Amino acid sequence: MSDLLTNWGYTIENTDTLPDLMTVAEFNALTGNKFAGDARVSSLLASAQMTVRNFCGWHLYPSLPCKFEADSIDVSRCIQLPSRFVSGVSSVKLRDTDIVDYHVKTNGLVFLDGSALGRSWNDVEVKFTSGLGATQIGALKEILAGRIANALTNSYGVQSESAGGVSITYSLNWASHASAASITDPLIAALAPYKVQEV
Repeated sequence: MSDLLTNWGYTIENTDTLPDLMTVAEFNALTGNKFAGDARVSSLLASAQMTVRNFCGWHLYPSLPCKFEADSIDVSRCIQLPSRFVSGVSSVKLRDTDIVDYHVKTNGLVFLDGSALGRSWNDVEVKFTSGLGATQIGALKEILAGRIANALTNSYGVQSESAGGVSITYSLNWASHASAASITDPLIAALAPYKVQEV
């Protein structure tokens, strides 16, 4: 089995494909089977998952062994791994030399404490375990299910309807796009705890 180079600047080890954040069966369970059999669910789910992962800047789920490489690290000696949930770091290397003087925060920040290596840090490699666990992914699945359900219930291409003296105007939001490729302000707020932060 080969490693998977992600869109977010790191490698997931020992896997060929990125697991889903949520399956169609889980979506159906969360929505009371209201959309069971709707052929659009699978494509909307795939698009929504990748949109959320791209916005957050990492794979999110599940917890997997990963490798991050950088050409150089500046004088701050601080590395922001592409993750908000790091459960462990197995190694830090600088120019193929193991570094033992570091500490890690669960939000993905690695602080390199050693001062003997000078001010220029080149060819850095960090091997780490990253991703939400099965008990931590529930809220994110609910966010995804809500967004996809909105997409499925919107009338694509229709902005308003009138019948029997009643007029309805549809909101033109992320969910009205079958591609699921946009992020709205409420979704930005909901995903904020999962988004990779800058150092």
